[in-house]
Amino acid sequence: MGTTARRNNSGKSLVFAALVVALALLSAAVLRPRQLPYWIAGILWLFPGGIVLAEIRGRKILARGSTAGETLRESELRFRNAFQEAAVGMVILDVAGRIQSANKGFTDIMLYSAAELIGQRLILLTHPDHHADILRDRGLVLDGKVRNYRAERRFVRKDGIPVWVRTSVSLLQLNGERHTIALVEDITEQKQARDELNRQALRDPLTGLPNRRHFQEVIEAAICLNQNTLTQSAGSSREVALLYIDLDGFKLINDTMGHRFGDRLLKAVSGRVRACLPDSAHLARVGGDEFAIVLTGLDGPAIPGRVAEGLLGAFHLPFQVDGHEIGIGVSVGISRYPLDGQDSSALLQSADAAMYCAKRSGSNRYQFFTSQMRQDAHQRLTIGTCLRRALDNREISIKFQPQYELAGNSLVRFEALCRWFHPDLGHVSPDRFIPVAEETGLIVELGKHVLRESCIQALKWQIGGPPVQLAVNVSAVQFVRADFVDSIVGILRETGLKPALLELELTESCLIRDREDGIRKMLLLKSLGVGISIDDFGTGYSSLSYLQSMPVDAIKVDRSFTAKLGSSQTALSMVRAIIAMARALGLRIVIEGVENSAQVEILRQLGCDEVQGYYYGRPEDAQASVDRVLHRTADTASVESHELVTAE
Repeated sequence: MGTTARRNNSGKSLVFAALVVALALLSAAVLRPRQLPYWIAGILWLFPGGIVLAEIRGRKILARGSTAGETLRESELRFRNAFQEAAVGMVILDVAGRIQSANKGFTDIMLYSAAELIGQRLILLTHPDHHADILRDRGLVLDGKVRNYRAERRFVRKDGIPVWVRTSVSLLQLNGERHTIALVEDITEQKQARDELNRQALRDPLTGLPNRRHFQEVIEAAICLNQNTLTQSAGSSREVALLYIDLDGFKLINDTMGHRFGDRLLKAVSGRVRACLPDSAHLARVGGDEFAIVLTGLDGPAIPGRVAEGLLGAFHLPFQVDGHEIGIGVSVGISRYPLDGQDSSALLQSADAAMYCAKRSGSNRYQFFTSQMRQDAHQRLTIGTCLRRALDNREISIKFQPQYELAGNSLVRFEALCRWFHPDLGHVSPDRFIPVAEETGLIVELGKHVLRESCIQALKWQIGGPPVQLAVNVSAVQFVRADFVDSIVGILRETGLKPALLELELTESCLIRDREDGIRKMLLLKSLGVGISIDDFGTGYSSLSYLQSMPVDAIKVDRSFTAKLGSSQTALSMVRAIIAMARALGLRIVIEGVENSAQVEILRQLGCDEVQGYYYGRPEDAQASVDRVLHRTADTASVESHELVTAE
């Protein structure tokens, strides 16, 4: 009897000793709960022979039972407390995956009581998406192929709400039977925060659309799907198309109406574009005022062409933003895989080049990519880079083209024209570098340089006789700036040129974005004595209503009308109507592009005020302009000689 009792006590001592080892592990985990999954990474065996063997990360620990029953009972109590009060959930499973024991941390996560959990298969508490992975991973542990595994899983609580947990599972052998112990940590909030960060990293916060990074992933996925389809169908491939959209004149709206207004307009634009697209299309915002679309499964250019036409049509109607009616156009460039690029970067680059070509052709147009566009894009990049150094290197020069009063054949004004000679590129046409300067913002610095140098030159023309004015072109990018008027006044004071000797030529695009601000600026300038004229009249948003309200002095008719005067009755009627309108409004009329005496005679009969063109003089350097001022009137002999040379 005594022997039996001693043996029983010895067995209990061994079991409690085993619990002490577990307690040491668990206590360390409690002290550092975030490291808990990494502490129990080994195997525990409880042997009935009186020795507890614990293997933890390859280190074996031996312990013999103690005869101090009270100490063992205290150790057992501490173990049970540590198990129950651990900062994370803990659950012991049998070989079939049924729960044998669950601590308070686990029941708090799952909202079940311990009694409800005992005997349940843990896999039934997990989301079906993870069942196959759990069976595979537990099998590897039970078979001894891996010592433990860690994973993130979705469990389903008692109330049906899924929670994300991080689990760490290890093998546990008790009395020769295999079990697993799983440590479970609720990471739902961490997962949600991480997912939100990932969502923000891939989404445009303003419109909620995919951003450029996400959009490139969408393109690559579409290309990959196309390649797989090609492989499976033995050569029958369908195209992927990319449409690159840029809003025409958005920068002017943003600068004049403010960024908040611009943001609301962008949100409205994204909604209208989305409504135009088929369900299978992918839309993203890839830049400030740039959007892009991916179309898949195409047989050719017909569908992307129809989508582009639908987009252009959708922008015919103005947008209503904060009580303002805003008209805005779009330019669309289209590239196709595999014709125009083999990856997302190449397709975006090709579509961007096509978009730029559409923009240069006029508002509300679309263009398919061609190889010539890639060369043009490279040239624009080169021009933009070189233009930044052109002012410092004194490569920019100014030529002056005369304007004559038609009735008296007398010189009244010079128009300052910017010219650029680059040592490698040679003479760069203004049609090539001015648009680049406007895109990059360099037009502001360039415009100030031209105005300052021209004002200095204009002082040299005032050498007796009637004063000769200076006309300087102003870009819409310059005009919308808040400091535009101040910059004009500052240069006039700096150079000493009288304001009455300066006339600023504005394009029609300067006047339609923010009429009130435009009128305010023009009134300020006119109060100083500066003249205002509308350049290239008839090529943009020509409107009698805005001419009535704008404080302008003159309109300049575009050369495209003049070129057809002798051959087109329509052109003749248009010029006659414009002159009549100008007369009715009390405006001076200037006709550009006069090339021959026949045009001069027609314009004289129509009652034109002033003329400008090669018939009267080409753009000339500063000294030649001074020589011309000395003569005051056009040299009839040289004019007629020029006409003969042109005719030959």
